[in-house]
Amino acid sequence: MKIYTRRGDGGESTLPGGERTGKDDIRMECLGCLDELSAHLGVLIADVEDARLRDMLHTIQLTLFSVGCTLGVDVADATSLKITNEVLALEHSIDELSAMVPPFSGFVLAGANRASAQAHVCRTVCRRTERRFVAVGQRTAALEASMKYLNRLSDYLFLIARMLEEGVDMRNDNIGRV
Repeated sequence: MKIYTRRGDGGESTLPGGERTGKDDIRMECLGCLDELSAHLGVLIADVEDARLRDMLHTIQLTLFSVGCTLGVDVADATSLKITNEVLALEHSIDELSAMVPPFSGFVLAGANRASAQAHVCRTVCRRTERRFVAVGQRTAALEASMKYLNRLSDYLFLIARMLEEGVDMRNDNIGRV
């Protein structure tokens, strides 16, 4: 099977669900941002030693596929519910992780170490992705859930970056589950 199809040569591509649209469609931009975020998460996974954190980040990568589906498919309530449950899981993890790092007291400059800097890159790409989702316009329950997920995810990634900067041990079994 060839990797190229030639179907996009005229500036169109296919959304999840099969709808053809222009590559400049805001939904395609959102999908590209999600793809970029997942790739950056992959770099972060490669940079961290903690197996639990790698597993949590991999779970986030998988959830981003569901988030992408909210852009081009008339998704069932089950997808919206799944993403809403992931929002709640992130909120729980954020609360736990917040207790593990010193109180935030100002501006953070990335670069304490490679992994924490990469977590900050993930956070900024996540924020851009969220801004692009806001620009989509037509709102569905699933899209609203996706926007909440991206908002919480950027907060979660900020805390992961701070933990990596501070060298916080995540081996406590109750910490950071998503």
